[in-house]
Amino acid sequence: MPLFLKIPLILAVLFVAAGYALSLFSRRPDSLGVTDGKLAAVPASPNCVSTQTDSVAHQMESIAVPAGSQADAVTMAESVLRKMGGSIANIQANYVHAEFTSMIFRYVDDVEIYVPAGGPLHFRSASRAGHSDLGVNRRRMEEFTRRFQNSLAALPEDDSGGE
Repeated sequence: MPLFLKIPLILAVLFVAAGYALSLFSRRPDSLGVTDGKLAAVPASPNCVSTQTDSVAHQMESIAVPAGSQADAVTMAESVLRKMGGSIANIQANYVHAEFTSMIFRYVDDVEIYVPAGGPLHFRSASRAGHSDLGVNRRRMEEFTRRFQNSLAALPEDDSGGE
């Protein structure tokens, strides 16, 4: 094989190996979870989105949840995350943590859902490794929002009339 063909091939193999190695050494962050009603702060890198940040580059809108539907919202969020390919790592009464793993490099992204009593659904989606995610977390949470809102629309309306 000519040298001019070997060099790009070697570089490609090294690139793939480096990406895979990076994914092997990424660990679940200690900062996951809810503290004082807040999910973890967003990092300076662009590979994270959150409904609880003032950073315009990272910010997304929270999702309104009908009053009294917190338990349904958590269950629906878990279901939507599973259907989107997430693996549920932790679930509590008002919180879900899912992990999404990319196909090629096996990078892991952490998605957290928090539904406070009487409040909207908040989320945070962040890559564990690297700097840029090329918009993957934002697209994932846009898709989550669309699917979750469709699930909310399918909930039976409360027709108790206050009784």
